[in-house]
Amino acid sequence: MSARRRLPAAVLAAACLLAACGGGGTRGGSGRVAGQKLYDWVACMRDEEIDVPTPTRDRDGNLVVTGDGFDIRPPQAGGPTQARFGRYSAEQMQDAQDVCGLPPMLAPGVAGVTLRAHVLARLRAFARCMRAHGVAGYPDPDPSDPTLAAPEVDPTDPQGPAATTACQGTAPR
Repeated sequence: MSARRRLPAAVLAAACLLAACGGGGTRGGSGRVAGQKLYDWVACMRDEEIDVPTPTRDRDGNLVVTGDGFDIRPPQAGGPTQARFGRYSAEQMQDAQDVCGLPPMLAPGVAGVTLRAHVLARLRAFARCMRAHGVAGYPDPDPSDPTLAAPEVDPTDPQGPAATTACQGTAPR
């Protein structure tokens, strides 16, 4: 495992749950093909000696990683406020995630259709709020983006910090 930068456990847990990372498209539907990004992440973590349980579907159709002390699922899907990593320390998880990245919990086929629609609606509301608070060029979210991440705020925009604070209540949780 690599020994790059270290993050405090709380930061790592928040990143796992809230970053909603992922990438690349996957085919729709259910099962392994639809959630391939998450299965690939699990395989990578196992290669890094973190024995992550095989993902399963919850009652809402989201792929989740639970069991053996793990609980990694989007907070929007009833997940914990902090991810649980079983018997592994935050340092061990960080080392593996330096190689594998964060789990792609909002990628198509991982997050259920209802959860993706909810997050997209909140991102659209956030974009409208940002524009209403003076960030005129703030873009709408890209619904084809597998991460459903909020677009970055231009760091040179003087309205950015105040708008971000004012719009926090509309951002996905």
